[in-house]
Amino acid sequence: MLRPIFNRGAAYNAKGEYDQAISDCTKAIEINPRYARGYAGRGEAYVASGEYDLAISDCTKAIEIEPGLAVAYLNRGLAYYQKGEHGQAIPDYDKALEINPRYAEAYNNRGSLYMAKGENELAIANFNKAIEINPMFAEAYFNRGNIYAQKDDYDQAISDLHQGP
Repeated sequence: MLRPIFNRGAAYNAKGEYDQAISDCTKAIEINPRYARGYAGRGEAYVASGEYDLAISDCTKAIEIEPGLAVAYLNRGLAYYQKGEHGQAIPDYDKALEINPRYAEAYNNRGSLYMAKGENELAIANFNKAIEINPMFAEAYFNRGNIYAQKDDYDQAISDLHQGP
């Protein structure tokens, strides 16, 4: 009973129906209060809904329950990033990558954070790694292309932006 409810919540998250995702993840947590993925999934929906403090709280709870759950670090890092708390986000992205060194989304998110801080070489290195892991990762191409455009490397920017979303 727990898994189908959580899976439906994950589908709602993917579909952008965050209220339904939050509801289903909450139901999963009510069935099993130690279900770390339920907290992480609800945290993801809270991030998407702009409820960053709730996201941080849920992801922290997920990490307390299951310290090896990379997605909880990713989602908490994104919540911190969205709040402008970059110093809190980087260690979460680092931990997600320590747990799963092939986590392309974590490289992309960390690259976006470096880009926001104006640390373009670090950003490019992270986008490169995300693309190396997942050559179909359009958002990483898009992000890298924007940096190349800022650097007046228009040929590379055009090539990357052609791959972007």
